[in-house]
Amino acid sequence: MVSKHWLRVGVAMAAGVLLATSAAAKEPETGTLTLDATGFESEDGEVLIQLANSREDYESDDDGFRVAKIKAVGGKATTVFEGLPYGEYAIKVFHDENANGELDIGWTGPEEVYGFSNDARSLMGPPDWDETKFTLSEAAQTAKVAVK
Repeated sequence: MVSKHWLRVGVAMAAGVLLATSAAAKEPETGTLTLDATGFESEDGEVLIQLANSREDYESDDDGFRVAKIKAVGGKATTVFEGLPYGEYAIKVFHDENANGELDIGWTGPEEVYGFSNDARSLMGPPDWDETKFTLSEAAQTAKVAVK
């Protein structure tokens, strides 16, 4: 015969397992995104990166969901974004060679190299969100952007 004490212990353990399972199911899955950008012709200034997590964020002039400023070394720049909820993202990258915080535009267009996720390009302005978005759905994922 099972004593009342062991019955209570069993009920408490079952409740604990249910609560732990319920809490784990509610936590969004997250991953780490490594960005490898290539095509930089100098190591001057900074590489500015915007990671957007929605069309609105991508089209905004604000900083974006996550941002990074890193140096280009040997024609490459790499950064890591950790703890990203699984979902859709887009990346904008430009080489701010003169470190003035903006993409310099001349008569013929941008004077500093830039790029987008999926290596999307557009004749006038940035490419559309639909051309640049990708899905983060793994614990570790890499995105590659070639700046031109």
